[in-house]
Amino acid sequence: MKKLLLTLCLTFLATTGVFAVTGRQEVLDAIAVLENPTDGESLSKAMSVVIQFAQESPDVLITISRESAPWIFEDLKLSKENTDMVNSLLLAEYVAGMVKYQLATGTMDENPYEGWLFVIRSYNQLKEQLGFTSPELEDFIRKEAEGVLKDYGQTLVEQHKEKK
Repeated sequence: MKKLLLTLCLTFLATTGVFAVTGRQEVLDAIAVLENPTDGESLSKAMSVVIQFAQESPDVLITISRESAPWIFEDLKLSKENTDMVNSLLLAEYVAGMVKYQLATGTMDENPYEGWLFVIRSYNQLKEQLGFTSPELEDFIRKEAEGVLKDYGQTLVEQHKEKK
């Protein structure tokens, strides 16, 4: 599933720029762009850099599943173009949050919590701009407000390990 979703995202992003080997500083710079985007072109390039780094780097471990990225499987009731854009951006945000946290801590922590925080921030902006809602992400927002989102992420990690 991880390879499929990352491949789909990379295919979507392939038209946005050149893929070069991505280093630690380059991915941190790209994450900074995702946190404070200024234009679509720099945002697209940053998304590409983050996804590529996550695929290639031995320093991070990103798990993508129906449970960790449920918005990808929802009908957001947007045009196909907007759905593709929202899903790609939110997936890149999810990966960026995970990468940033793992690089900062030096641990390959599979708990999706840090990625979800990035997704929630972007989702709130996109929701306002495009006028849509994601029940799955609204549930994440509710869990974060209740202080249980991080624990929920850990539960998913443990369930995933049990299935292996």
